[in-house]
Amino acid sequence: MGLTRVALVLMASLVIERGARADARADVEAAVRAHLKTFGAAETAATNESVTRGGADPITGLAPTALVYLNKDTAKADEPFNFGVDLTGNFSGSASIKIEKMTVVVADGGHAAWFHARGTLKYKEVVGEGIDDWAKPLPVRVSGALVDDHGWKIVRVAYTAPIEDKEMIASAGYHDPPLSPASGAPAHTGDAAIGKAVDAWFPGGLVAAAGAQTIVANGTAPGERGDDRAAALKLAKAWDKLKLGATEVDAVAFGKLGFVRVVVRLPVKPAKGKTPIAAEMVLHAVVADEGGTWRWQSLNWGGRNP
Repeated sequence: MGLTRVALVLMASLVIERGARADARADVEAAVRAHLKTFGAAETAATNESVTRGGADPITGLAPTALVYLNKDTAKADEPFNFGVDLTGNFSGSASIKIEKMTVVVADGGHAAWFHARGTLKYKEVVGEGIDDWAKPLPVRVSGALVDDHGWKIVRVAYTAPIEDKEMIASAGYHDPPLSPASGAPAHTGDAAIGKAVDAWFPGGLVAAAGAQTIVANGTAPGERGDDRAAALKLAKAWDKLKLGATEVDAVAFGKLGFVRVVVRLPVKPAKGKTPIAAEMVLHAVVADEGGTWRWQSLNWGGRNP
């Protein structure tokens, strides 16, 4: 009888715990979707109150110290910025993102969480003086980290737009002077332990550094999507063969969850007799402390055209 009561208590505790995790996950997803809904807002402020131009809604869901990465650009939560212009280059301020797939994981005992989503950005672009029109819908990838601070707040979020391989490789020739393949140790800022772990990713260490549980990834190309573990590892295995080299690593920890921005160079075959060159990309990665080792959970690559 006593054992039965103990078993029932344990089962009840397990149900409550699973329910709490499910509720937290739902809350995180709701916070992310609320943020994405205000993608087209013109400006924001540290308080995330309505500081806007042209009647746009305020951007919501950012912590006061949040950073927003848009392909190669970075915006702070306490300064004006325009997501649309930075991501598309030609934006009139009307946009919406339709999410096709989102992965959400609550981590660090419920104190932090991460997400990785893909979808389509529908937006208007300027086509003439005083004239705008709907552009061709743009595929987008969005990933980031949140902390529970009297409600879920986004502390890092990265938006990337896929780019065809041939276009990204061609961009290597646009630099003046052209970039050389990475060599030597990358420059580090932020959390040293995470930075040291990231050093082992390049070249050829992404598969070995994958997290033990849920992992997702996307590459720079439109078709490079790893929505589950098997697909993400397949992509990582292919990337490990590319002789990628990091030049900059910026890492931050939020308890046992972290976010990393890495500037990476992809060696490009030069014209005959020419010096080797490289195309530059940026990697936004979510990492987690798994038993004292920082391992990646989410990889979101973006092309970094000059």
